[in-house]
Amino acid sequence: MKTKLLILATMCLTASAFNLAVPVERVVRSTGLVAVETGGVRLAGGPAGSWVEYEVTIPSWVKSFAVDVEWWSPRPGDGIAVYLYDYGAQGPDEILGAPGGLDYHWRLWSVSTDRYGFTSSSPKFLLARGDNPGGLRPVDDGGRIRLLVYADGGLPFVTDELVYLERIRWNISERDELWSPDSPGWGTLVVPGGSEGFDFERGYLVASAAGRPPIGEELTARGRLLAIRAATVQALALAVAYVGNVTSDPLKPDQLPGYRVLTREQLDDGRWFVEIGIPLNGPGGLADFLGYTEIRRE
Repeated sequence: MKTKLLILATMCLTASAFNLAVPVERVVRSTGLVAVETGGVRLAGGPAGSWVEYEVTIPSWVKSFAVDVEWWSPRPGDGIAVYLYDYGAQGPDEILGAPGGLDYHWRLWSVSTDRYGFTSSSPKFLLARGDNPGGLRPVDDGGRIRLLVYADGGLPFVTDELVYLERIRWNISERDELWSPDSPGWGTLVVPGGSEGFDFERGYLVASAAGRPPIGEELTARGRLLAIRAATVQALALAVAYVGNVTSDPLKPDQLPGYRVLTREQLDDGRWFVEIGIPLNGPGGLADFLGYTEIRRE
């Protein structure tokens, strides 16, 4: 990369966080050789470089945030530069400035040249409001953050970058403590109030569905088992959808931790109703499975 890195700090933040999903295809602005495709965005640096810009508005309770960009390149050595918009910038700075054509508010946050890399912003978390390393003020009064991903330019197909963006994950947190080696290891998935499936009174992620026995087997034991199995499979798929509403980590039904059948009964129309519950917390629970110490309501 022919860009200079702003060294914000050597420290990181840890957070009671959850993910704010923004599809990588949701580009706000772009320039250069940019192709928005199904499942991703392709950046070809070309002679002058190319970039895409994203915006996200964070809730008022957020005190810190981080961004992960998942990308890859078919060419070794190619990479990306990640910029944040500094609402507190007072003027241009040669070291901190962004590529040509962008105003002086853009600040280089991180670079990555790992060919199949998953790059995390550095430092890991920044304060939404307050003092950041370098005086960076990344959030405006309305909670808006602007992010720019840049592919360097050069002679086409020789020194320009060619990268594919696959996912951008915003991790937002209610904590604002700088991480240090003495900080306790912790992490909480904060679920917005009213999120479907999360039953904090019972302590389960709850999902339900109904299955019908095959024709001609309505009154047989085999028909009952097949109906219950079909309902359970549908309930597990629904549980995955509930998890996907609060975190961008991709899951499949067969990857969920152990579930319990909370309710199983035959309906008046002959179908079988099944309600499953996956423990939210504790050993082997959903929080443990997703890599958190706790799941709690916002």
